[in-house]
Amino acid sequence: MKEKIQRVAEETAESLGLSIYEFHFLFKGENSRVTVKIDSLDGVSHENCAEFSNEFCSRMEYLDILPNFSLEVSSPGLNRRLVSPEDFMRFVDSPVKISFHDGGEKNFFMGTLAAADNGGIKVVSEKKDEFNIDYGSIINANLNF
Repeated sequence: MKEKIQRVAEETAESLGLSIYEFHFLFKGENSRVTVKIDSLDGVSHENCAEFSNEFCSRMEYLDILPNFSLEVSSPGLNRRLVSPEDFMRFVDSPVKISFHDGGEKNFFMGTLAAADNGGIKVVSEKKDEFNIDYGSIINANLNF
C-alpha cells in the first residue's frame, strides 16, 4: 500500500512541476497519516502546498486506495538536509553545517559550500580555511540559514 500511495504522491508532484523531497506513511486504519515534503528549483510556496494537497486528495479519493487519512504537506525548510550530490550542487554558495569522518575522528564544520561535484564537496570557513570532503565521509549535512 505504501508504494501505491507514494506513486500517487510522485505523480501528483510531477503533474504540478514539483518533486518529492521526503515521503512518510504511517498506516493506522482510520488514523493513517501521509507526510510529504515537496520541492522545486523555484522554491515552495504556501500555494504549492495547497495545490499539491488538493490534487493528491482528489487522486486518492478517485483511486480509493485509503479512505481515511490525514495529510501533512510542507517544504524541506530553510535548514534542509542535503543528501545527494544534486542537493549539494544546487546549493553551492550557501551556508552549511556538516558533520563528517576525517580519518578515524568525527569532525563538525560550519561554513560556505564553495563547490560540489560527483566526487565530493569543498567547504570554506569564515577564516577562509578550505576542506575537501568526499560524500562517503559525510555523516550529516544541512543548510544553515
